[in-house]
Amino acid sequence: MVSGATSTALAMGTVIAFSNCSGIVAPFLFPARDGPSYPMGNWTCFALLALSGLIVCFVWWRIGGSSDYRGSSSFLGVADETTDGKTGLEVERFASKDGAEKGGQEEAALRV
Repeated sequence: MVSGATSTALAMGTVIAFSNCSGIVAPFLFPARDGPSYPMGNWTCFALLALSGLIVCFVWWRIGGSSDYRGSSSFLGVADETTDGKTGLEVERFASKDGAEKGGQEEAALRV
């Protein structure tokens, strides 16, 4: 997770830089002789979309269902043994109230 103005700016710049690399590839995927349907370019885009869908499914399978993942049931309101009977939402509320007063050290320790 990216936090802070500088980190956010660097992350956005990196994403934009990688995205602009498509300008290099586009003339080779969509040559004028293939128009107006551009089968090679459209099938390449479809294949990359399918590949990204498979990657998302794999990542969801590997870490999405894990109890260590922040979006797990302990964060959504089910108490577990790691938070002394508090639900994830209660821990978040406690961290946001007391974390600012204690210098933020407690907040990192209490996050699920």
